[in-house]
Amino acid sequence: MKSILALGDMLWDLFPSGEIFGGAAANFSCHSARLGAKVYTVSGIGSDDRGKRALKELKNHGVCTDLVQLIPDVETGYVSVDFDSFGQPKFSIGPNAAWENWKCNQEIERKVSQADALYFDTLGQRGEYARSGILKALEIANREGVLRVLDINLRPPFYDSVLIENSLNSCDLLKVSEEELGEVLRVCCLTKPLDPIEGADNLRKKYGISMVALTRGERGAVFLSDQVTINQEGFPV
Repeated sequence: MKSILALGDMLWDLFPSGEIFGGAAANFSCHSARLGAKVYTVSGIGSDDRGKRALKELKNHGVCTDLVQLIPDVETGYVSVDFDSFGQPKFSIGPNAAWENWKCNQEIERKVSQADALYFDTLGQRGEYARSGILKALEIANREGVLRVLDINLRPPFYDSVLIENSLNSCDLLKVSEEELGEVLRVCCLTKPLDPIEGADNLRKKYGISMVALTRGERGAVFLSDQVTINQEGFPV
C-alpha cells in the first residue's frame, strides 16, 4: 500500500443546488484512497458544522484525518459557485479559511519523510502558514526522494509568476488542465503553440519535470514523459 500526503485546500463548494465537499487536496485524497493508497490529508478545519462534516467525508472515503488540524475561531473553507451563460463556473473563495492556517509540525515532517508521494497545489499556498508548511514539506520530500506531485489550480487573484515558477521547480509530476495551460505558459514566458500537448511538453522540458498529466475535459487526458506519450480518450460520466 502506497503512502501519500496531500497538502492543501479542503472546503465546501456552495452550488445553487446545495453544498458539496471539495477542494483540490480533499478531492485528490478521496480518489487516491479509493484507488487503494494510504492517504493523509494535511489541512485545517474550523470548529463548525462544516468542519465536522468535512472530517466525516474524508473518513467515509478511507482517508486518514490524523494530520487535519482544528483551527479555533476560523471558519472551515467554502467557495460560492455560480455559472455564466456558457455553463462555465465562477468561484468566489471565502477569506481567511481554516485550510490556509494549518502549521507544519514534527509529525507532518515525519510522515513526509516516510511517504511515497507528496501532493500539493497552487491555491493551497494562499495563506502564509500553509505556504510555509508546504515549502518545508517539499524540502524534506526532495531530500528523501519522495515523489512530488503539483496540481496547478489557478484562482485569480491568488497566484503570481513567483508562486507558479517556484511550484514548477519543486515538482516531479505536474497536473495541469488545458484550460489553464495558456496562462501558465504566459507566466513562464513560453510561446503558446497551436497544439496544447506540445505546450505541455515544452513546460516539462523547461523545468526538468519528469512527468506531466494534461487534462482536456471531454477530450480526456494526455500523459507525457521522456519515455512515453499516452493519450486517454474521454468518456461520458
